Amino acid sequence: MRKPGKKVIREFNDRGLIWLLESVPNLRDLMDLIDHDIALKLDFSQAQRMNRSFIPASLNKREADIFYRVRHKDVGEVYIYLLIEHQSAPDALMALRYLVYMCEIWETERRTWNDLPVPRPIFNLTPIIPILLYTGESVWNEPARLSKLMKIPSELEEFVPQYKLLTLALRETPLQTFADNQSAISLSLNLLKAANAPIEEFSAAINRAIAGLEQLPPSAHAEWQRAMYFLFLLIEHKRDVNEQLELNERVISSTDKRYRRELRTMVKTAAEAHFEQGIERGLEQGMEQGMEKGKRELLISQIHFKFDPLPVAIERKLMEMSEKEIDNLSLKILSSQSLNDLNL
Repeated sequence: MRKPGKKVIREFNDRGLIWLLESVPNLRDLMDLIDHDIALKLDFSQAQRMNRSFIPASLNKREADIFYRVRHKDVGEVYIYLLIEHQSAPDALMALRYLVYMCEIWETERRTWNDLPVPRPIFNLTPIIPILLYTGESVWNEPARLSKLMKIPSELEEFVPQYKLLTLALRETPLQTFADNQSAISLSLNLLKAANAPIEEFSAAINRAIAGLEQLPPSAHAEWQRAMYFLFLLIEHKRDVNEQLELNERVISSTDKRYRRELRTMVKTAAEAHFEQGIERGLEQGMEQGMEKGKRELLISQIHFKFDPLPVAIERKLMEMSEKEIDNLSLKILSSQSLNDLNL
């Protein structure tokens, strides 16, 4: 099982769920949790995660997302485009954001078709199943309707593009929904839902998760591994440091003896990943600060060279500028004839 890298851990809710959903069985079970009827018509046996280079550059790294191609039993290939949203409040612009994403994907398909030699096959857009997985603490009460963003009478609504956005809001999903599903992804979402709860409530969620994971068939051992490692990472990143040792031991002692050695290795790996993440973040911050300091010193040297002597007040102002202001001023100095041209 490939463990999540340092970048995956940095924003735990988003990156942790992306890592879980790299597993096709987890994606299948999530689809079943969100819309059972659609899931029944999707064949995940040959599901393919799309290379991000397929999506236009304007979308790359903009969001925490999952983009898969699967087969629908009635229409052939379809896309599953899943967006993981963790911001503190619901986004009223979500309907517009998703429409832009889908249209850019379709536009890529059109350009690809247009580049084919003549005679081209009949052009067909690939259907997209849009899914929103909201992990924030607020209530998500924003239906994805573009008409909500417009002040229009009802008779004009028929001219507004409409589509259905499948939404799973973690905070509003009853525990029974996860209990009824009993899949690795459902149990992991239940753990994430309880991640910031009091210790007793979180411990109860752990017990439910372990009991449910033990019911998975032997063929789902990879999903069991992924869910257990996710649990240890969650403890490492979401729970108070004074609770972590007790919680980890509780997980291990509650699990079948055959797997305890494997779990202890997971705990160690999760702790090392957290430690390495802290080192990496410190190095990155140091590099960023060093780069900003270097830019600032270079800019001051350029201004000294061109407009020496430099008033003390201006030099002090330069020392207090943000990196963006430094970059803007570095461009201005190329064409400036006097200090007044720099508007300092």
